[in-house]
Parts: sequence; structure tokens; C-alpha cells
Amino acid sequence: MFSLVTQADGTARRHPWVSYALILLIAGFFVHSRFGPARFDAIAVNEHIESVLVPYFETHPYLDVDPRLRTIIGPARVETLRQEYLDDRAAVGLAFVPPALKVRAQSKFNRLVDDAFARMDRLPSWRLGVLDQHSPPLNFLAHAVVHNGLVPLALSLFFVLCLAIALEDVWGSVLFAGFCAIATVAAAVTYALLYARLGTPWYGAGGLIAGLLGAYLVRSIRWPALLLGAVPLPGWLLLMTWVGAEYLVVLGLRPDTLDAAPWIAHAASFGLGVGTALLMRQVGVDDSVRARDEKALERMSSPVLDEAMGYQMMGKTITDSGIEGSG
Repeated sequence: MFSLVTQADGTARRHPWVSYALILLIAGFFVHSRFGPARFDAIAVNEHIESVLVPYFETHPYLDVDPRLRTIIGPARVETLRQEYLDDRAAVGLAFVPPALKVRAQSKFNRLVDDAFARMDRLPSWRLGVLDQHSPPLNFLAHAVVHNGLVPLALSLFFVLCLAIALEDVWGSVLFAGFCAIATVAAAVTYALLYARLGTPWYGAGGLIAGLLGAYLVRSIRWPALLLGAVPLPGWLLLMTWVGAEYLVVLGLRPDTLDAAPWIAHAASFGLGVGTALLMRQVGVDDSVRARDEKALERMSSPVLDEAMGYQMMGKTITDSGIEGSG
């Protein structure tokens, strides 16, 4: 059976239908959001924030900032702008902002922010993402298919392809599908409980991939999978590659934003994957699959069957009284 990812011996035991479904869902949703109406909404919202909201705050840094906008501007930059504004006013003898001026400016700023985020709430990342524990229950699963760029999409598809197919081939589709659902929800719940303060939604396949990496790392110690039947896929290398890509490229973390890194959410799913793989090994799922395959191979390579196939190729058949030739 042909498969892009095979076991260490170069074989594939089954068609990974769940893995194929995940890949199609992620890619299909991206195409829909990229070329559908939501794509134009995203462009309009981003342009409005960058061209209207951010410049307005830069000229009025004494205003109260919505947590979501604060995240977009950057907490450190918000504080820097405020301090520079206060220093400039103090230099000319103005120690405080007149209350009437602040009220008028804040009212206008709030209207601009409300308009921008009303449209933002309709975007897939906000509509299907997980913001806090009050997010719609379905979002704790659906967020995994949402990707806003080609680079995050490509990374997710690559890691899902390598990890999901390798694990589903061993665990079976039912067990694997259940694990994917639990790992995805575990990461989202952890984010909702610990990172709701960030004011930005949790979306993308990062939580699922972290769980797959944990499970695959345990299994790859003994049986690393092969890409295209030839290229080894060591778990430690995939883990290091994903961590670097996820945190430096996708999330774009900088020294001043390290406190916003959702590493605990990823760690929760990763730990679940490690525990699940160890449990599968303990209850003998890996061994039972291997034993079943070995028995099937033995039946296929039975000496009696091999001998009969050999005689058939020579134009002879085996009868009760002996070997009967055709000529």
C-alpha cells in the first residue's frame, strides 16, 4: 500500500482516512477564508487599525486602550508613547490633560475601536477562535482549521502530514480521531484558563500538532517513521523544528512579548501526547498491531503456499495423488 509516510520497515498498514480529512479541512478552510468574503473583511479591518486607530492613539497616548488593541500596538510601545507624551507636556509646564479634552478624545476613540472590532469579530480567527472559557463550545474544536497566512498553513500541513499519518497507521482511525479531538480541546481549554488576559483568540493547529509531537516522540524512539519510504523522521528533530517555526516565525515572538507566549497550552497538549503514547505501549496497542502484521506476513509466506505458487508458475498443479503437469 502506497503512503507518503510509512513505518520504520517501509510499510503502511492502512489508509489514514482521518489524517486525510484533517489535511483537507485545514486546506479547504484556508482557501475559503482566503478567497471568500472574509478575506476582504480582514484586509479592511487591518488597514483600518493600522491607518486610523494606531495613529490616533499615537497622538493621544493618554487614552484608555482596549486590551485587544493594546496587544496589536504592543504593551511596551503603549507605555513608551504614554511616557513620552507626559514628558513632553511636563517640559512645557503642562502636568496633566484637561478632563474635557480627554473625555471628547476618549469618546471618539471608543467609537473607532468599537467599529473596528465589530468587524473583526466576524473574521474566522475571532468567530471560531477561543478567547476565554465563555467561548462557544464548538470553537474548542473548530479553531484548529483556521490559518491566516500561507506560512502557518504550510507548516501545519507538513507536520500534520508527517505525524498524523504515522500515528493513525499504528493506532487505527477510531483511537487516533479520539486522541486528536482530546488534544485539540486540551490546548484550547488551557489557553482559555491561563491566557484570556491577552485579549486575542487561540486558533490554528498548534495545539493539535503539539499533542501529535508528544505521542510521536515517544514512538519514534523505537520506530521512527519514513517520509516517502526513505527519509527518516526522528521525533526530536521534528520537535525542535516545530518549536522554532511556531514561536519565531508564526507567533513572531520578540524579547518584549515573551510573556504572551502560550507555551503552557502547547505543553498541556504535548504532555497529553506523551502520556497517551506511553499508555498505548503499556496496554500493548503497538505490540498487538505488530504481532497481527507478522501473522499476516507469515500466512502470506507459508511454505506450502510458496511451493504451490512455484509449481503453478511451471504449469503444474498439486493433486491428491501428486503433482500433475500440463505437458
